[in-house]
Amino acid sequence: MANVSHELRTPLTALASLAELLQDDSLPAERRRHFLERLEIQVRRMARLVDDLLTLSRLEENGAVSASGPLSLGPFVEDLLKSLEPLAARAEISLETSVAEGLRVTADSSMLEAALKNLVDNAIRYNRKGGWVRVSGDAEDGAWVRLAVSDSGEGIPARHLSRIFERFYRVDPHRSREKGGTGLGLAIAKHAAQKLGGEIAVESTVGEGTTFSLRIPQASGEGADGTGSP
Repeated sequence: MANVSHELRTPLTALASLAELLQDDSLPAERRRHFLERLEIQVRRMARLVDDLLTLSRLEENGAVSASGPLSLGPFVEDLLKSLEPLAARAEISLETSVAEGLRVTADSSMLEAALKNLVDNAIRYNRKGGWVRVSGDAEDGAWVRLAVSDSGEGIPARHLSRIFERFYRVDPHRSREKGGTGLGLAIAKHAAQKLGGEIAVESTVGEGTTFSLRIPQASGEGADGTGSP
């Protein structure tokens, strides 16, 4: 609750100040537009934080999530990346995908989206201008699928890797808030992976980039190549 209160206080304080400034009738039109833009940013930040808190709360509830049945991974990833194209375009980041043909997973689609979308969103926001984000998927050990989200960002120092899945933990708090992060994306991805009966891991090299790996059950009846039983 202390963390949540702190995260909400910052945008609320900004909103109060902006509302006070906008009451000045003598404010030039250009300054008024600027303050309104700042107000909109803070409102969106609060809305995203509340949405993430609700998502995380739902994921932390007891009880397993029933799988919706076999899910074709290639089309799923393509649709997800399309929804993030506007964010990537603004950041000048290219999105790439490489998912084995015919690969299917046993997963609840909304739960998989919660995990994967947060990983890709983070990879876009904390990348370098002109960089790339790649989502790949391959069968692993016959019964599993490994989804990897790789980026060309600055990488994460080793001392932070053991804590980045904690709620509100940030490698660079100022940069995270500047980029619109809530500090909950990776916690959501971790809990979603666990609900799917899988796990999440991270590898990173400073100056080269980061790869998050999501390991979830492969749809039954598929062979090691992901093409299905003969």
